Amino acid sequence: MPAKALIAIAGFGRLFGTNGQILLRSFTDPVEGLFAYPPPLLCGKNPEDSLIPIRFTEHTWHRDSFVVMVAGFDNAQQAGQLCNRQIYLQRDKLPPAQQGYYWHDLIGCQVSFGGNAQHPPCDYGVVAGFLTNGAQDTMRITPAAGLPFGYQGKELLIPFIQDRFVQLVDLDTRSILVNWPPDYF
Repeated sequence: MPAKALIAIAGFGRLFGTNGQILLRSFTDPVEGLFAYPPPLLCGKNPEDSLIPIRFTEHTWHRDSFVVMVAGFDNAQQAGQLCNRQIYLQRDKLPPAQQGYYWHDLIGCQVSFGGNAQHPPCDYGVVAGFLTNGAQDTMRITPAAGLPFGYQGKELLIPFIQDRFVQLVDLDTRSILVNWPPDYF
């Protein structure tokens, strides 16, 4: 299966106890949405890896992640094989996005500032990922070469707030227009 056909929806952490329980961090929103996706969920180090189908037999919330049991991984030695592996879902199993796109659709999009009276238009770079917190989600941007304000090698962060900072998302041209002047960095 091509890697682009798979979406990482969770990641295993370390073992939890001695009876095959393992910590799991969900990348879905809401976090418990991970358990609502139809099988098969696929597990591996990366999408190009040889993936194995998995099924959860139990899950409970613990601090900032889930403690889960996976069918066929019934003891610590077996569950240890899952540590630091990702869980993938086939892209076509995702329900339609409420806003027209998922975060993973925006990774790799070019982010640009359209300009204003004080600043000319500027390409900031490409979306590398997202940070989430209670206030808002934030785009992580890998800077474009030659930025005029000295941010080469540093990650740029712009809050993803529609109509305030994010003016336009165009998936056809893989571009995002922001109202975030350079002096905001």
